[in-house]
Amino acid sequence: MKKVKYILMLLLAAGTLLLCACGADNDIGELVLQDSFSPNEEYVTDDSKLIYYNIDVYQNSDNVITVRAYKGEDNSAAAEYRVIAPGTLSEDDFFVEWLTADGQYEATENNQYQIAEISLSQDGNVYSDCKVDFSDCSVETVLDNSEDEEE
Repeated sequence: MKKVKYILMLLLAAGTLLLCACGADNDIGELVLQDSFSPNEEYVTDDSKLIYYNIDVYQNSDNVITVRAYKGEDNSAAAEYRVIAPGTLSEDDFFVEWLTADGQYEATENNQYQIAEISLSQDGNVYSDCKVDFSDCSVETVLDNSEDEEE
């Protein structure tokens, strides 16, 4: 009987911790900007072979910006990063520049775009610049002048 009570207490504690952990960081806010781009649109004739890279930008009430980048329709494997904005993000504050795997700004059929360099700014001053590689959903921070998040 003691074993059963102990196991039930452990399950209850684990469930409570899980619920707390899930709720604590889930407020990514409202979707404020979206961008979708097909790197191979010029090179395929069959629409079923089109690839789409998607970028969703969220902002919560604490001005935390969450950028989620994913390939196709499945955003469960999205690359994600967060920065604190100095104010409310507008469309003019969001800029994406596309690069090929070897860093070229001009794509070809054999060297297509796969990296998005995403810049966020306020009043013309860039406070975040990150590169998202859609081949492996990795994020490289180029510049982060946002405020430090509270731990």
